[in-house]
Amino acid sequence: LQESNPSSALEVAIMLTDEQIAHFNTFGFLVIRQLFNTEEMSTMTREAMEIFEEDRVGITELEKETQDIVQFFERKPYLSQLVDDDRIYEIGEDLLGRDFILHATSGARRLGDTPWHSDCPVNSPRRTANISFYTDTLNKNTGCLRVIPGSHIEAASDRLEPLRTTNASSMPFGVHPSEIPCHYYESVPGDINVFSAKLLHASFNSMVPRHMHLISFWG
Repeated sequence: LQESNPSSALEVAIMLTDEQIAHFNTFGFLVIRQLFNTEEMSTMTREAMEIFEEDRVGITELEKETQDIVQFFERKPYLSQLVDDDRIYEIGEDLLGRDFILHATSGARRLGDTPWHSDCPVNSPRRTANISFYTDTLNKNTGCLRVIPGSHIEAASDRLEPLRTTNASSMPFGVHPSEIPCHYYESVPGDINVFSAKLLHASFNSMVPRHMHLISFWG
């Protein structure tokens, strides 16, 4: 992987182990370190920044601190190849089976807190896998993704319901949302996080814009 060429989609697949698949099914997420090398990340970051800049034409920075763009990867040459890159495609197949489909690609430029939420109702029958990566180094003090392990599994009594309807001013369980027990997805460029769209996730403590790019698969 470290000798890859960013000019074309790679044909180096990663096959998830039984343990990794069990981890995803049980906890709702999976971390894969350094799937992309430095050169690849440089190309991906450059193309992503071009997309954000093109979307902001005629709009000042302060008026557009947050950007959410769909059909994101399709807009640039290298990014458009990633969905078919075997390293990405095989993750979808391993977790969702051969009949999975591409739901969407998206890019987000965010500043500030993102409250607890999921991208899909926990009682939905669909199987999902969001493959996300960040172009910045992030930790729990700079806005990294936080997830609540196992929150993607439907239960007869949903004790996490207060988090599914939270907002910036909510105090679920009597504490600030940033104090909810969770897993911190601290990452450096090249890492990816795979998580169920039903999984509760959030971000806090970001004082500068952070860039999250996502490929959403449905099974």
